Amino acid sequence: MGLGVLTPMIGYDNHLLTGTPTGDGTDPANAYDWLTADAWTTGAADGYLRAVMAGSTACSYYAVAGHNIFTRGGTCKMQYWTGAAYADIAGTSYTPPNNNAFMIPFPSRSAERFQFVVSGLSAAASIAVVTFGVRLDLEQGVTGGYAPPRFARRDAVYNNTTQGGAFAGRSLISTGVAGTLALSHLDESWVRVYLDDFLIDSRTQGWFLLWSPEHYPTECAYCWTTSTPTPSYEDRGLMSVQIEYEGTTG
Repeated sequence: MGLGVLTPMIGYDNHLLTGTPTGDGTDPANAYDWLTADAWTTGAADGYLRAVMAGSTACSYYAVAGHNIFTRGGTCKMQYWTGAAYADIAGTSYTPPNNNAFMIPFPSRSAERFQFVVSGLSAAASIAVVTFGVRLDLEQGVTGGYAPPRFARRDAVYNNTTQGGAFAGRSLISTGVAGTLALSHLDESWVRVYLDDFLIDSRTQGWFLLWSPEHYPTECAYCWTTSTPTPSYEDRGLMSVQIEYEGTTG
């Protein structure tokens, strides 16, 4: 991807909300309301979501959750407006290997218009969340003890036994994933300039986490916080914060 050594990345900036959005298909606004309880339905073979910005604006990631693009055989990419037409942004084409959430980082591109495109569909696709904008690259990696979303499964388990105590089966209901992103040794100026904007937005909207983009680029989670993160000082000029979240990898 040409991005060098990669620390965890968060996708929360959404040009579909900060710009003027348009799209095709059915209910395109359902794709950028951050909710997984509703969805945008594309056209029969392709679809697009477009953001027109107030001026030249950077874009360095896109992300998708709650979709069946893989089932429909689709491929995604980002495009930017050259002033005469939309052109592909290099390195953004992605054919999902499953219907899990994904986040695609790419070298920052500035333009006044961007669009997310899904094409090659065998039938209309259903997509709950689409976002693109400027990603947040964390200053430090995760600390020891962190459970990656892939393994942080949260299940409700009900064991059944007979009156005599014999095992009679069990019921398991998956309720997504849950975890804590513990960040430490953060420069206080970086927290103020970069991290706090995310912490403010995370109180009211979802966000994407790519915890190890260099080694596990497909292990993405769509998350929402379960409490308000509060950075605190751990030493002179250094801060730490714990971001508690629930989410889904699907």
